[in-house]
Amino acid sequence: MRKLAKNIAKSNELGYALWNTGYHEAKLLAVLVFDRKTFTLQEAEQLMSHVFSWDLCDHLCKVF
Repeated sequence: MRKLAKNIAKSNELGYALWNTGYHEAKLLAVLVFDRKTFTLQEAEQLMSHVFSWDLCDHLCKVF
C-alpha cells in the first residue's frame, strides 16, 4: 500500500474520495495520500469515529 501511495500526489480531495468508498483498503490508501501539511487534527478526529480496525487506527494516528 505504501509503495502505491508513493506514486500518488498528496491530496486531501483524493484522500476523502478514497475514504468515502467505504472499502477498508481504500481507507488505508486515503490516509497515506492525505496532505499532512493541510490535514487538520479535527479532520482526523472526525475520521476516527469511523475506524474499527487497529491497522487503520495506526495509519491515521501516524498522520500527526
